[in-house]
Amino acid sequence: LGPTGLLAASAFRQADHTVHVFEQNAEIGGAWRLLPPSSHVLLPHAMAHTMPGFPVVPPPCERPDAGPDAAPYPHRMCHYLQEYARVNQLDEHIH
Repeated sequence: LGPTGLLAASAFRQADHTVHVFEQNAEIGGAWRLLPPSSHVLLPHAMAHTMPGFPVVPPPCERPDAGPDAAPYPHRMCHYLQEYARVNQLDEHIH
């Protein structure tokens, strides 16, 4: 389950729909889980500092403790997606 699935699940929950999300892997992360841990994705500067569609939970590069190397490494993004799911109470809807 990646970013798109999480956003869809969150939107359906906010619209008072019953949500059941089926994930084939043990943990969420989508395509971010397929990348080698040391790789990072180079995003355009504007995108690296804002992640439209992900309200409530600031992305890793916008956190107060983010250093200059706050690039979206796979482990950071997977952790972020897990935190997003937890904060938006999606955990209980992921099977």
